[in-house]
Amino acid sequence: RHAGAAVAIKVQPRHCKTIFQITTEHHVLQRLAAHQEQHNDPHLRVQAPLAYGCHDDACYVLVTRLLGPTLLALLPPGGEDGEGAGPAANTLLLAAWQGLQVLESVHAAGYVHRDVKPENLAVSHAGRGATLHLIDF
Repeated sequence: RHAGAAVAIKVQPRHCKTIFQITTEHHVLQRLAAHQEQHNDPHLRVQAPLAYGCHDDACYVLVTRLLGPTLLALLPPGGEDGEGAGPAANTLLLAAWQGLQVLESVHAAGYVHRDVKPENLAVSHAGRGATLHLIDF
């Protein structure tokens, strides 16, 4: 918890590759947060890092607040043959519309995510309904 709010902590083992990945993610999230603040883009929904560093043998990025479930968690599981009931229409519309908006804003800020998938889209329910956020840079 930070200032009474729940936070998410991303922890990676301390290796050259993961240190580079965590450092890059921290840098990108800081730059995107600054871009959002400067341009007041309501569609640039990414988490600004609260803290970043290494502790013992792990590197971590601490995110400002804990979001809701990922889009993957909201999709119904498929049957054994791979065919399930399918996602609700409003879930598909949320993912399509808000997903395109956030990607467009990230691209306008000069970045490409390169790993867009349901587990990297998180839903928050603050304010007026569900809002899709892009995570895991």
